[in-house]
Parts: sequence; C-alpha cells; structure tokens
Amino acid sequence: MRLSVATKIFLGFAAVIIAFSATSAFTLYRMSALRRTVTVLWKELNPMSNQLRALSRQLKSAEDFLALKRPNDAQWLQQVLPALEPFDGPQGFARLAERLATLASSDDVSAVDKPELMNLAESFRRFIAGRDLAEAIAGEDLPEVIKSGEPVDNAELYDRLVRRTIKVAALGQLTPGSPETRAATRVIRRLNREVNDAVRALAVPIRQIDQRTESDERGTTLAAGLISAGALIISIVILFIAQLTLRPIRSLREGARKIAAGNYAERVAVQSSDEIGQLAEEFNRMAASLEERDKALAEKQRELLQAERLAAVGRLAAQITHEVRNPLSSIGLNTELLEDELEALPDPTSAQKMLQSISAEVQRLKGITEQYLQLTRFSASRAPPPGDAAEADDEDAETFGVTSAPPAELSTVAPLERNATDLGELLRRFATFLQPEAEQAGVTLIVDATPHAAGGPAPLEVDADQLRQALLNLAKNALEALRSTAPPRRLELALRATERALILSVRDNGPGIPDGIQARLFQPFATDKAHGTGLGLAVTRDIVHAHGGAITVQSPLADGRGTAVEITLPRPA
Repeated sequence: MRLSVATKIFLGFAAVIIAFSATSAFTLYRMSALRRTVTVLWKELNPMSNQLRALSRQLKSAEDFLALKRPNDAQWLQQVLPALEPFDGPQGFARLAERLATLASSDDVSAVDKPELMNLAESFRRFIAGRDLAEAIAGEDLPEVIKSGEPVDNAELYDRLVRRTIKVAALGQLTPGSPETRAATRVIRRLNREVNDAVRALAVPIRQIDQRTESDERGTTLAAGLISAGALIISIVILFIAQLTLRPIRSLREGARKIAAGNYAERVAVQSSDEIGQLAEEFNRMAASLEERDKALAEKQRELLQAERLAAVGRLAAQITHEVRNPLSSIGLNTELLEDELEALPDPTSAQKMLQSISAEVQRLKGITEQYLQLTRFSASRAPPPGDAAEADDEDAETFGVTSAPPAELSTVAPLERNATDLGELLRRFATFLQPEAEQAGVTLIVDATPHAAGGPAPLEVDADQLRQALLNLAKNALEALRSTAPPRRLELALRATERALILSVRDNGPGIPDGIQARLFQPFATDKAHGTGLGLAVTRDIVHAHGGAITVQSPLADGRGTAVEITLPRPA
C-alpha cells in the first residue's frame, strides 16, 4: 500500500500522540489507585486503630480506679464507667464492625485485604453476641447481674455490671473485696484483651496496604518511566522517518538551483513512489525538455548568426562600394589633371608634391579597403559556438570610464609593421592634415604634443600608418559630433607620458555619446549616424589592442558635455 507524504506525517504524529497519551493515562490510573489506597489507609484503618488504642487506654484507667487505692476513686468510677461504652459507643465494637464491613465491600480496598477486614468485623460481632464475660464472672455472687442458667450476651452483661457497680459505689458500699469490684475488674481486663487483639489484627492489613502502596508507587514510577522512554523512542523514530521522507526536497532544491544556473543536464534521483518521488520524476522530465529546447535554441541561434554574418557581408560590400569607389574615382581624375598641369608648369616641384600627397591618400584608401575585406573574411570565420553569442557581444562591449584589456581573439587589422616613431611628431603632422577640415567645420583644433627633438618622449615601436588611421577615426567622429554643437567648438589632441606608457587623447566639447549606443560602441556596424558604417571604432579598438594597448572612453565629461577618448600604449620596460 502506497502512503502519501501527508499520510506518513499524520500517522507519525498520531503514533507520538498515542504513545504520550498512553503514558499519561497509565500514570493517571495508577496515581488514582494509589490515591484510593492511601485514602483507605489514612482515613479509615489508621483512625480505627487509633480509636481502639484510645479505648484500651480508657479501659486501663477504669481498671486503675477499680483498685480503690484513693479515697475518691469510687466517685471517679461513677463518671468513667458510663462513658466507656465499649459495645455501643462511637468507638465501640458494634460501630467498628459496621465500618469494617462497609469498607470490605467497597471498591477502594484491594481484594487481597477484603478477607482480613471482613474477618475482623465478624470477630467484633461474635464478641458482642458472645458470652465470654459471663464465663469470666461465673464464680461471683451477683444475682442482680447474672442468674444461673440465664443466657446473657457480653453487651447486656457489661451494661448490667456497670449499672450495679455504679449503684454500689453511690451507696458507699464499694470496696476492693466486693463482688462488683472483682467482676468489673475481670470484665474490663477481658475487654482490654479483646481490644488489643483487634489492634494487632487490624495492624496486619494496615502493614500490607502500606507495603503494597510503596511497591505500587515504585512499580508505577518504573512503568511510567519505561512507557515515557518508549514514547520518546517512538518520537525519535518518527522524526527520523520524517527526515528521510523530506530529504529528497533538498535534492529537488539543489537540482532546481543548478537548472536555474543553466545546467539542464542535471537530474534528480527518484527515491520513493510518493508525491515527492512523482515530483522528482516531473522535475527530471522538465529538465530533459529544457535541455532539448536549449539545443534547439542553440541550433536556431547558430543559423541566425550565420544569416547575420551573411547580411553583414552584404552591408559591408555596399559600404565599400559607396565609401571607396567614388572617392577613388575623384582622386584618380584629379591625379590625371595634375599630371597634365605638371607638364605645362615651368617649375613642377609644387605640383609634384601635391601629386605625391594625393597618391599617399590613394594608398591609404586602398589600405582601408583591404581592412574592410579582412573584416569581411574575419566575420565569416569567427562564428561563435552555440550559446556563446551573448558572451561574444559582451567581449566586444567597452565599459565607459574603464580601460579595456586586449581581447583574446583574432585582430581585424593587417599585421603590424613596427618602426621607431616619434608620437609627438606623428600627432603634429596629423593635426596639420586635419586642420583644413577642422576650419571648414568651425572647430578650433588644439594640439598639445612635444616632439622628441624638442624634449618630448622617446620614440616608440609602433605601426605609424595604422596608429594614424586610429587617430583619424576618432577625430572624424569628434568633428561629426561637433557639427551639431553651437560655437565655440573645440577639439583637443594631446600626448602625455607616464613611467610605463604614452597616452594619446582626443577630447571634444560636443554633445557626448548617446546612451543607446554606449553599450555597443565598439561593435561592428553600431552607429547612430545616417550615413555611418559603424566600423571606425571597431577598427580603432583592434589597432590599439594589436599594439598591446588599451582604449578608454569617457562621456559625458565633468561638465555634462563632451567626450574624451584615450589610447594607452605601453612603453618598453
């Protein structure tokens, strides 16, 4: 028969309640029996024994007065003898026999003690109706008390003798040798012997009851202790069973915690067939369902990432076509015109310099095109494993105000061609190149960089072209942001040195970076510009990381506006 968890717990507590109830009931029953026994002992038997002893003392006093040793003993006898009443008085044999018979027939007395009490009651009755006293005074000449052949019981004889003795004493004729004195003395002695015999007979049941009460008390205490110990053991067993019954709940909780953490392969061992076991089976089915769903989602995610990569390649190709083809055509046309003018000039030196500058820009644009193509190939080759898309996005994100560490992934830039480069001179030349565009946008360009020849930091082994490309991406973004800002517009380029690094900074007083784009700032194609590609900062980050440096973005600045980007390049130890 299968029992539910609730039924098991209910039965366990019911067993505990029954055990302790049995202990309490037994203790109450035994204590009630002891109380009745003690009541019989102290309210019935002991008072009877005390009454008999008092009667014995009174009889002894009457016997002393019958010796007539003192002049007034006869007068005292006239008061003492009527007050004795050994047969019919409150302490007499008749009253004691009645009380003993009533007590022997009650339920408060043990069956072991009833015969003793009944025999004692019958003994009192036999003595009252007997003729023992008549035999004791048979030799005395007392016709007023007993006549020859007259059947007189002890009670009647005692009553006659007392009246005769008091009468003689009242007449002053009572002497130690008179028949009344001798007969009264024998009768009182016989009565006293009967009282003493009754006291000894009554002591037997009193002693037995007292011993049995002590034994019952010890037995009751021992039994109550054993039953209480049994009830306690039952309680401990029930608690242990309840603990075993509820233990799988902890396993279910641990399993739920692991599944909540993403470990869908977790299973809970089914240890019972009750509700908890059924719950464990349902839990395992749920975990299996979640595991299957997770695999399906991972497969869907992989397919979605593949589709996104293909879409990115398409967008990249469109951007390359739009951003590179037209500028290259214009540059090619201008180059042809300059070549024609170069032939007509008497001094072609300046024209040759212009042509060289244009050729350099063409080469730079070709390099950008190559970077775009490398990014396309890299995007197709770096598909994250199932379930890792979110982690890949987190790795690409930058925390504002915190220096980023180089990612453990392939770079999107071409291999570096490091050369000893004076970063101060590089920054000044870049500012000269950027100055016309800054003036056209109404931006004041500020440069704070000292070349090595003028006391600036020592040259650093870097790829000057790629580092210049990174600065250009940052400056273009700053100029684009400043165009929507009211004058004065300011763009600061600075170089500062520390013991371990050189820091290039680009700072503007524009509106700052929107909140919606901050978390995705360094992700490819993340932009809020209508005609932007969203590749500038991604490429810049990879260039800096390729140099072993870090890039830090802070926006807005302390005054609530502006953006500051710092490139930290480590110096050789």
